[in-house]
This record gives sequence, structure tokens and C-alpha cells, in this order.
Amino acid sequence: MPLSRRGADTTALGGFGTPPPTGVPGFLPLTSGTPADVALPVKELAEAAAGVLGGPSAAGAFQYSGAEGTPELREWIGHHEGVGADRVFVTNGALHSLSLVFDALLDPGDLVAVEDPVYPLALRVLGRFHVEYLPVATGPDGLDVDALARASSASPARARRPAPTSCSRSPAPTPARCGCTTARGAR
Repeated sequence: MPLSRRGADTTALGGFGTPPPTGVPGFLPLTSGTPADVALPVKELAEAAAGVLGGPSAAGAFQYSGAEGTPELREWIGHHEGVGADRVFVTNGALHSLSLVFDALLDPGDLVAVEDPVYPLALRVLGRFHVEYLPVATGPDGLDVDALARASSASPARARRPAPTSCSRSPAPTPARCGCTTARGAR
């Protein structure tokens, strides 16, 4: 059986594409997220894992959960981030998160504002949704809202792909600190 046109599109399988140049002044690789060690709650995760795997319901830890994640994990993350568990949705990573958000918000032909520079695989995922994207400059505080207003004056963006690149080495990244919010004015 032949593959669909989308399935046969081998460009979607290329990972991050051509390896980035090395030794280029000012080059900023955005091919993966590497949080600062101090941002990772290693001790707390080890304690939580020991508690789960040492208890009577250890086998349950290896079962599938609901789409939003297990309630206990959502509670723990919510407590760690200072939000209610009802505001936490556990995914398998950035691309899974983006795919879910794009599925919920985007239609073919929509215009999406993205930070420039942007996580390269975000553009690949956007391409699978057959949308246009609008690169918008960033500054020390994240997305330059004035640049967004200028760039989107003719065609308002449907969604904004948050790129918390400034968090990758910050001591205590949080969604609010990283600018991980929907842009005002997005439909």
C-alpha cells in the first residue's frame, strides 16, 4: 500500500536538518532545550519516584494515564509551579504539546506568529498543519510586542508559539517568567 502524500514527505523525518555551523560568532543553536541543572528538581523527583516505586501500587506507575496525565503527577507539578492541578496538562514533550495546541487552535491557512529565532522543530510541526508563520523579533523580555503589532497589522496572527528559550539557562524558569502565554490580540 503506498503512503499518503504527507507520509511520503521525508523532509518531516529529518530531525533538526543540516548540522549547524560551528565556531560562527554570534551563532545561537536552538536545536534542543537544555535546562540549567539548578532548574531540575532532581531531589524531589527521586523522592517521588522512590515513594511510588516502593509502595503497594508500584505496578500502576507503569500503566497509561488519562490524556491530561495522572492526577498525582499533576498535583505535584502544580504544587512545584504554584498553580492548581487543573491548570497542569502533562505531555510527552515540547512537540507533543505544540501538536495538541495547534490541533485545538489552527486551521489550514492560518497565520501564526513565532519568535525569531525559533525552535526549528516548531516550524516543522507548523508545516504539518499547513499554516503560514510570521517571524517576530524578540528582545531581553521575550516577544517584541511592538514588532508583532507592526508585522501583523495586515493579517492578525491566530496563535503565538511560545518559545521559552530564555529559560534554558535561567535558575528557576516558570511559564510566567518565560513568556509562555498566548499573545494578546491573538484570535
